[in-house]
Amino acid sequence: MKKYFILLLLLLVSCDKKSRNSEEINYKNEKDMVNYYSSIKEFSVLKVLDFVTSKGEQIFLSPATIIKSYKNRVYFYDKFKIYVTDSELNVQQIISLKEKDYMFKGKISDIEIIENSIFILDRSNKIKKIAMESPEKIDEIELDNKGTYRGDYYGMTYIGDNCLLLTAGLLPLSFNTNNSGIEVGKVFELNGRYKFSITIPIEKADVESWKEGGDITFSANFKKLLYFSFSTSRNIYVFNSSGELLKVFQLAVDKKYWFEPKISLKSVNIAGREQSVTSVKFVIQYANNLQIADGYTYQIMYKGTDKSPSLIKYNLKFEIVESLDLKNIAPGMGYKIYLINDRILLVHNSIFYIVGK
Repeated sequence: MKKYFILLLLLLVSCDKKSRNSEEINYKNEKDMVNYYSSIKEFSVLKVLDFVTSKGEQIFLSPATIIKSYKNRVYFYDKFKIYVTDSELNVQQIISLKEKDYMFKGKISDIEIIENSIFILDRSNKIKKIAMESPEKIDEIELDNKGTYRGDYYGMTYIGDNCLLLTAGLLPLSFNTNNSGIEVGKVFELNGRYKFSITIPIEKADVESWKEGGDITFSANFKKLLYFSFSTSRNIYVFNSSGELLKVFQLAVDKKYWFEPKISLKSVNIAGREQSVTSVKFVIQYANNLQIADGYTYQIMYKGTDKSPSLIKYNLKFEIVESLDLKNIAPGMGYKIYLINDRILLVHNSIFYIVGK
């Protein structure tokens, strides 16, 4: 199955009896930031770059770059360096990890920013903490593995209350051995102590998407609510901070260009032998975590192979509020989207599109 998840990752380059009605989920009691995104109708592509700039030097990043936005900064991790930039992608700080390679066992999966510290998740399932003021010092956090997932975690989200949510690839339902539910994440304290797991009840699973094909899990935190989205499934699952499922939404899409995941077996030559591997053809719903600000979320909607996609503004019932055709950006799927205060950053195949007023 690990081969399957690697293949799926490469493709990226109502409720139960305890659930509540959506009206009971109070999203907008207070503002979490200035609402720069009151309307996207005036937005346009302000700048197109294929590099970040450090003191006049152009730095080209690989397609495998890990990106996180936090307040008015963007953090790029690539080849054992972390580049901290402003909203114009001008580098403000470079943190080099190269001389500390021995600290990182295997590929780095994700980074997260918590105040003035960078948390780094690697394939050893350990977390490294680096203080921005003293990046030469690394604190290692050992995750409590008692009764927890022992594979590779791929995603990490800070959910407040000194807790991190870790997510992994989603196994097909045909491989699921837990008849009561599908685990989509685990919550750990910042000291590595395991708190609880987050599970989708089996009756709420997206059977069409997950019966034979797995999925990539993305998570986001907004006002103590946890949002889970997926690469192929249109379902959005909302949990409270205790791991209780509150609501299941379905993402509004342009059905002219969207179709259910098509799963088949494909014959490939591996080490001189013909073997069958699972092939999944689908429209990518998400390529990174939901980006939420002031009770709205923003996403790219795919419009086929010949037309540029649209920028969509959804409310948190995942109904379309506004849409904007983005001219002069490349057609295709797999766009990643990040909010940087008054700007939106789109990333596609190492090309950076800065969108705003």
